[in-house]
Amino acid sequence: MNNVKKLPDIIHQCMTIGMIPTSYKMSLTYEEQLLWFCKFLEDEVIPVVNNNSLVVEELKHYFETLDVQEEINNKLDEMAENGELEEIITSYINLKSVLCFDTVADLKTATNLIDGSYARTLGFHNLNDGGGALYKVREITNEDVVDEASIISLLDNDLIAELIINDKINVLQFGAKNDGTDCTSEIKKAITYAEERIGSNRLTKGYTLYFPQGKYLITEKITISKSGLSIQGESLGSVYINSNIEDDDVFYFFSNEYTSDILLGVYYTTITNIIFGSLVVNTGYAINAKKCINTTIENCVFNDFKNSIKVNEGGKINIINTKFGNIGYNNAQDYAIEILDASDIIIDNMDILFNVATRGNYNIKIDSCDGVYFTNLHINGSIIMDISNANALTSLSSVFFTNCYFDQSNNELVKITGTVEDGIYRNITFDNCYFRYGTKGILADSSILENLKINNCLFQNIINKSLEISNVKNLNITANQFLNNDQNIEDFDVDLTSNTGVLVNGNLFNSNNKYYIKDTTNTNMVVTDNSFINGNTTRENISLTKYNSQLGYRKNGNGSATIANGTNSIEVTHNLGYTPYAENFFLQVRSGDTAKTYSVGSITDSTFTITASANVASTTYISWLVYGINM
Repeated sequence: MNNVKKLPDIIHQCMTIGMIPTSYKMSLTYEEQLLWFCKFLEDEVIPVVNNNSLVVEELKHYFETLDVQEEINNKLDEMAENGELEEIITSYINLKSVLCFDTVADLKTATNLIDGSYARTLGFHNLNDGGGALYKVREITNEDVVDEASIISLLDNDLIAELIINDKINVLQFGAKNDGTDCTSEIKKAITYAEERIGSNRLTKGYTLYFPQGKYLITEKITISKSGLSIQGESLGSVYINSNIEDDDVFYFFSNEYTSDILLGVYYTTITNIIFGSLVVNTGYAINAKKCINTTIENCVFNDFKNSIKVNEGGKINIINTKFGNIGYNNAQDYAIEILDASDIIIDNMDILFNVATRGNYNIKIDSCDGVYFTNLHINGSIIMDISNANALTSLSSVFFTNCYFDQSNNELVKITGTVEDGIYRNITFDNCYFRYGTKGILADSSILENLKINNCLFQNIINKSLEISNVKNLNITANQFLNNDQNIEDFDVDLTSNTGVLVNGNLFNSNNKYYIKDTTNTNMVVTDNSFINGNTTRENISLTKYNSQLGYRKNGNGSATIANGTNSIEVTHNLGYTPYAENFFLQVRSGDTAKTYSVGSITDSTFTITASANVASTTYISWLVYGINM
């Protein structure tokens, strides 16, 4: 390639005066100067321009035919020989790069890691097993505890890889497997990691222990003692946690921290999207929550547990969208839910299915609580409310059942019992509930219960008694239906004994029991506006055993009577214990001679007579109702 030439400097050859070039050699004329300049261009300038034009063409041709890769390779070879390339690569890795490995095992044996490197794995045990994570490589310190999960040892003994968590704690990143093999120790590692970072702040948001889709096995009790640690499955119905634990709990929430001799609780815990299962007969509780505050259990299923959930000395607990299957193993002390010494408990949309062998169990126990709210509950089995254990609260109050379905038990569907000296037992309400297939619907026999309300409920196919209630102060039974409860002709739909302040109002009775309502030694009782249909015409609607001496006692008598064909009257027993007025009687012909008119007369404190306007043309059945008051 020709060398590039430089144009000669002509500033020294001429100058301008005005517009006329003037030679430095004053002896030359203008004509001579012009001739000289033309000669200069021809001899000096034009050859240089021509030469440089050729140089440009040669340079253009060079780049058109240049092999860049070969030049790069040559340069890299040169840099590698003199050490410059190694220095550049080392600097880049130390500052910016993320090295990728298939598994943690590959990471541990890597030889190209230095202090400051980042490493990403695509799996923990195997490629794409869900346990892939990001790690920061750094020098090991005396405070580091190498657990081969959050802190991983490396080939270089001076370095470790530290797990980086930005959001949820994925148990697969701690070595757990979602194939049904035992992963107890790996789950404990994940919990320890979270609790070390939560510290002692009970109000912290904390961490979420995340279980990707799959099956997990736990073989030892797992204790969670820090606030703000939640357990979350990937999605509803996708995560199974099975336990193989004899005589102990699966998850135990309990804080052993004290402040001024007060045991602190575990705050702000959520358990969602988990199907819990027990593989052995004697597993304890799936979830045992001791002194937990603001806890939510949602979208969970519990199968084959002797006991499922225990709430003890806690508050503000929400149990939502849960299902229990095959509860108990022929042990009357097995519970789907046991609530002790707790307050502000909300249970919504719960389904409890019985184990056939344990239909007689009480599947929910409520003991010494204040503020328990059940809505949309469906239970095969029974509920017991009892404060006989005399726990810290020594009270049970404000328990509400709304839109609940109590179905199929060999015992009473609901039992309210227990007495504690100086205890408080009050405000229990059943509203719009359905009771079916139990020996009794509701049995209440506590001597300290106040304010029991049973409203807008349906009792159907109850074997013995729909309601058996005694020793209650302020009892309200309103707008309920009692249907087909006819298993034993000597039983009662509603059996009331020694209650005070009783209202039985606006109920519908349709059964073949001997009595619809049995009234034994109740005080201040009002029975009004009830309907009795399709009953046995030979039995009494209401059985009275004590009434005459009760001040302010108000009662309506109800019943039916039959006027034989060809006669015009029948004497009826009302048993009110006083003589009501004729205008307080109401008669309704159910069948027979409807053309006649009927009236009441010959009224005494125990009987009255129904008389037709003439002899009836056919056997006539009449329902009667009377209001009366004894002052």
